[in-house]
Amino acid sequence: AGDAGAVTVRRRVAAWSWPSVSCAMATPARPDRPLSVEEYLALEETSPVRHEYVAGAIYAMTGGTIRHDLVAGNVYAGLRAAASGEACRVFLGGVKVRVADDKIYYPDVAVRCGPIDQRAVMTADPCVVVEVTSPSTRRVD
Repeated sequence: AGDAGAVTVRRRVAAWSWPSVSCAMATPARPDRPLSVEEYLALEETSPVRHEYVAGAIYAMTGGTIRHDLVAGNVYAGLRAAASGEACRVFLGGVKVRVADDKIYYPDVAVRCGPIDQRAVMTADPCVVVEVTSPSTRRVD
């Protein structure tokens, strides 16, 4: 009964909660006026919620699933192993990628080769971008 290779880990975690956010990915988080890229970046520095930026509108990032994180983690691990010894860095979901003057996303995994400013919060020239999709996000991702 059960998978012989399965490992069960139990950990007690203290109860806590994030501040509530009432915006979904499909609805701009701030519809009153378009934001400049500079305003968006300033907002991101202090926001407890990550946002993607498209033509002046910002969209709150929604939570993912365990399956999504497992897939992204496996892709990251494979790319990181492949980049070992190279002048490339692999990023897992926390680095913004500017894909156009008016579009900034947080891809699930990105690879950038060459010199890197480790204090930077965004890159504009990754050589690999990976976005894990699901039936509900395929159209947008």
